[in-house]
Formats: sequence, C-alpha cells, structure tokens
Amino acid sequence: MMSGLGFFVDDRLAVAVLDDRLCLHFDGPGEPEDMAVLSDLAAIPLEVAGRPVRGWYCIPAASLDEAGLAVWVARGVAGLGLPM
Repeated sequence: MMSGLGFFVDDRLAVAVLDDRLCLHFDGPGEPEDMAVLSDLAAIPLEVAGRPVRGWYCIPAASLDEAGLAVWVARGVAGLGLPM
C-alpha cells in the first residue's frame, strides 16, 4: 500500500512524498543535467497501480541530504511553469 503527501502550488501538484521517496515532474530530455542527476540518485519512474506516470520520477530518501532536498523541491515548483 502506498501512502503519501502532496504539496500544491496554485492547485497544481509540485512535489509529493510517497512512502520514503520524493516524487516530482520533469519535462524530459530537454533538461539533460536534471536527467543525469536523476540517474546518479537512482531515481525511478513513478508508478501508480503498476503503470508509469509520464514525466514523474521518485528519488529515494537515502539519496537526499537536507540541501539536496531543498534544491529538488525548488525544482519541482519551478517545473510548474508558473510566473514568479
């Protein structure tokens, strides 16, 4: 069973914490530096009911320190494309 907590900005999901993972959306290959970091952190595609959720990845808690967590949360919010 999956349990989690989502954090929204302007009614849009910015990041979620599912079990022991931080999950957030990435636009894809247009951001190779993010994809390389995701690979280094052993990020895995988010799956719900056994099906992948397009563009969403989960980073295990063991791969994050406090500073890294702040960076990824900021990245999740920035990925919403909302005006600042």
